[in-house]
This record gives sequence, structure tokens and C-alpha cells, in this order.
Amino acid sequence: MAEPARRNLLMIAPAMPDVAGNGLAMRIGHQIEALSENWNVHLVVFASAGVRSRGLPDGMAPFVTRWFELPYRDLVDPQFRAIEVASSGGDHLAAVRRFGRPNAAHWDPARIADAVFAVFADVPFDAVFVMRSYLAELARRYFSLPQRPLIVLDADDDDVAAHERFARLRQQVGDPYGAALDRVESRHYAAWEADWLPRFDTVFAASPVDAARLAGRVPAARLAVLPNVVRTPPDVPSGPAVRDIPLLMVGNFGYLPNAEAAVFLCREVLPRLQDNDVAARIALVGSSPLPAVTALARLPDVELIVGPPDIADFYRRATIAVAPIHAGGGTRIKLLEAFAFGVPVVATTLAAEGLAVTHARELFLADDASSFATACATLLEQPSLRRLIALQARQLHAARYSMAALRATLAPLADAAARR
Repeated sequence: MAEPARRNLLMIAPAMPDVAGNGLAMRIGHQIEALSENWNVHLVVFASAGVRSRGLPDGMAPFVTRWFELPYRDLVDPQFRAIEVASSGGDHLAAVRRFGRPNAAHWDPARIADAVFAVFADVPFDAVFVMRSYLAELARRYFSLPQRPLIVLDADDDDVAAHERFARLRQQVGDPYGAALDRVESRHYAAWEADWLPRFDTVFAASPVDAARLAGRVPAARLAVLPNVVRTPPDVPSGPAVRDIPLLMVGNFGYLPNAEAAVFLCREVLPRLQDNDVAARIALVGSSPLPAVTALARLPDVELIVGPPDIADFYRRATIAVAPIHAGGGTRIKLLEAFAFGVPVVATTLAAEGLAVTHARELFLADDASSFATACATLLEQPSLRRLIALQARQLHAARYSMAALRATLAPLADAAARR
């Protein structure tokens, strides 16, 4: 008996998918890989950050039928250029307010939807999958088709809450102007979501917490949870290993919440460990460090590693992975990576928000410097407890945050499209 014909799905994404590295690129890549089991995936990329990619990574090629990257500069809204040229201060803030949309939604609304539709105008799509709420308008032409496809949105983070948190963090670090910008962004996202989210057949969020907040603000939206996942490493040590990095933090240190977390870890947590005679060193492994993070490398017992080609070796060498995050949104892929590599984790409550974890079972939770240092010391000094926490975290990863779990979550989309 012949196999049923595969259906066509259009993925509209704000970044080129990848198998590693940037969290957004990884989320897109994991979804495309999972969807490709049931669909011919066609990809349109509009790099909303304005950074043109270097093409589809080799690791994604088996999962993408066709792809195209829209020319960013050709499609920017002329009104957004007023924000780009306005000087920092009142004029810039006023320009942001007048724009009225999230800054990431800065394309020309008169042209962007037609540009997306024209890319694969020859393909009859059974489903359209839009990544991130600020790209919602890019699917506008598909909503009005006589044979309307299934149209879903992956909001991923709760952008309203994330920008509210960014505003509080900027205020705390002495940046009231940046805080004002984030408060405006939060209001713009709230209005944008109220307009666009109810139009989609399903709206995914990365965690139950994010989904609940979105549902509270936009009751007409049809919410579901699509967790972040990470692949299971092929060579996780099953027994004792050489662990010469006591505390490991991995992240993009050009991202303010990560930079603030690194400063907190090195300047507030590490001294408390050392005052209690706990032998501890910190490895900060990641990219694009802000000056405040670069300065940390001058501290004793702090090493900064920028742009390593592979972070797997650092997880294999780590005794504990830490995530002392105090702002931001979504779920932290870096926590899931540590779970998958069998590295016990100490994290703030916010860093673990939305994950199905319990304190002292899959990880240790601590929010202030004193309790964070105590949690790190406890795990550093108790190998058997480390092994137990790591085992339970790996079991949770396999059950809830693996590629197999993602495939199971996305598989019903094919049936939903067939019923239309």
C-alpha cells in the first residue's frame, strides 16, 4: 500500500535554525526537525535583528525541503528608521512610543505579508507555523485564503512579562532610560498580542507559566504548551569523571540578564563560598561579553571563555552548572543542557520558571547570594547527592524535554490539518 502523500508546511522564522548555539535558533531547529517527520517543511527567514545569516546550516539540511531568506533592509518600515536615527533620550523614547508596535515588528506592513506569500506562491500549504509573536503579521495573506491552512503561532516567551522584568533590572543597574524603553515595549507587546493571538488556530508557549499569563491577558487565544528541548548527548559519563570546573555558567553574556547573573555569581556568591573555605572556581563560557563580564576575568578563580566551538567538553568537566538569573522570560535551554549532560544544577527560581522541577529533587533553587552559595557548597561537598540530583534531572529531561517528547507534542498538527 502506498504511503500517504506528505503535506506541506511553511515555517516563518526570525532567525536561521541551527542544531546548537543560540537558544532561539535551537528552538526553531528542533521544531523543524520534529515537524519534518510528517511534513515537507518550507522555511522563510526574516532576520528581525537585521543580521543576515550565512545560509542554512548543514545539520538542518536533511529537514528542510526549500528555504529562503527575505532581504531585511529592503523591508524595514520607514517609520522605524525614525527610531534608528533618533538620538538617545527624549526624542528616541518619543519615536518608540509613536511607532506603536514591538520594535522587533519593524517591517513595512504594506509589503511584508505579500513578500512572504510570494516566496513559495507555487506551493499549496496545509499548515503555516509562525515563530514568535512579533512575526504574526507575516502570515496575514494565509488567513484570507479560500482554503485556509492550519495556522499556528509559537509565542515562545511571554514578551510582556519579559520586558517588565528587563525594566526592573535596568532600573536596578542605574539605567532609567533603558527601563522606560522596556516599559513601552511591554505595553506595545500587550496590544500586539491582543490583536493577533486570537487569529491563530493554536498559540504555543514554552511553559505552562507563560501559557497561563498569555491566556489571562488574551482569553480568546487558544493556548498550548510546547516546551524547549535539547538532544540527549551520546556520551554522558555514567560514573566518576574528571570534574575540574567546580562552577560552570554558560550563556550569551551580551544579554543583560546573563551579564547581571555573572556579576552576581562572581562578586557576591563566590566570596561567600571562599569565606567558608569552600574551594570554588568559576568558568563563564559563552559569547559577546559586556564590559562588566569581561572585567570579571581579572578576578582570582574566575575564567572567561569566549566563543568555544563546542560547549560539550565544559559540561563534561563541570561539577555544578549554575543559572543565577534574575530577569528575562521563557525557559532556560542551558538548564536542560546541564540536565542532559548529567550535571547537577543550582538556579534561581526565575531561571527554572516553567520547568517541571522540584527543589532538591532535580536541582537546587536559591535566589539570594547567601542561599545560592549554601546550595553550591552543599553539592560541591556531597558527591552522592550530586549523583542523585543529576540522575533525577536526566530522567526528567528524557520524559519531558527530549526530542522524542517534542515529536509527540507536534505530531497531532498533521491530524488537525487533515480535518480542515
